[in-house]
Amino acid sequence: MKQFRREQELLTRHLEGRSVAGFSPAQMKEIQHEVKTIREASDASPLLHQFMEALPFFILLTAWAGLIFLVPSMISNTNLLFIILFIGHGIIGYQWVIYGIHEGAGHGLFRRGDSRLLRLMRFLAFHSSRLMMADPVHYRQQHKSHHRFTGTEQDGSQTNFVLGRRILVSLLPGAGILFPNDYRVHHGDGFSGSLALSGVVGLTRVGIEILELRSRFSIGECLALLLIFSPWVGLALDRIRESLEHHLMPQSPVHGTRELGLSPLALLIAGGPWGQPCHLSHHLAPELNWYQQIRLHFILRDRILNEEQLRFFGFRTPFLRLVREETEKHLALEYGQNRSRI
Repeated sequence: MKQFRREQELLTRHLEGRSVAGFSPAQMKEIQHEVKTIREASDASPLLHQFMEALPFFILLTAWAGLIFLVPSMISNTNLLFIILFIGHGIIGYQWVIYGIHEGAGHGLFRRGDSRLLRLMRFLAFHSSRLMMADPVHYRQQHKSHHRFTGTEQDGSQTNFVLGRRILVSLLPGAGILFPNDYRVHHGDGFSGSLALSGVVGLTRVGIEILELRSRFSIGECLALLLIFSPWVGLALDRIRESLEHHLMPQSPVHGTRELGLSPLALLIAGGPWGQPCHLSHHLAPELNWYQQIRLHFILRDRILNEEQLRFFGFRTPFLRLVREETEKHLALEYGQNRSRI
């Protein structure tokens, strides 16, 4: 993802002289112990662990099939159907991408074991995001640098501070299709064989959907539904998420992110429970998958973090208040507006 010098300058200005409610050595030791315990519990039940790893794919695939193949026959009003389909498809597609590309490509689902079935599952998990035209090869390369150099110029998906204009453009319908959008992490700016493969796989999926929806909508309406409106929902949710979880946090792989939490609204923005609602847990232990991250979230909240850290990392901040406060900080920093909560 592109970065601009002004973004790093403003981030450095904001962070200069500010205290960090960081983890003590004793807390880090306790966290490492809890992570080891979580992993050992999963190792003791490998079939259950593999089932939980695959569960989001089954849930989302079933939801997608119901949305495309069943819902149209249940709703007679074409306008209402269009709205339900583009919102539902957008949410399902977003959750599919964020889980597939982050867990499957970024962190290698089903990596424990080397049976033929597990090798097949690893292959499918890695490439699953191509159905939504994401590029897992590009993402894997960028994501490694994100965990190593969070918030710095070397971070391939730096979102600790992104200029407001870039965020706004990315939230508009058709961003990246009808007009350029440089605030994205799911594929690069240039052409590659991996990106071309994603295009072929994604358009094949779109073609299947058009064949199924053709009796209810024109070709133009199907294309607008599947290539403009639905991707817009997913991209907007994704940009809101990434603009919040690292926003103005320290340039640190450990302390540089916050938890959006498990409220219904936070789960929508974060991509479901298998998305990134527990992003601090993820940065503390990248090897843990979605349900393990949730378990670590509760351990951090209830047993390890003190009150100052709970506030600093977002545990004590309701989602809408977090949006308001971080927006005010951003406006004050980038545009020099005199806001009370800077």
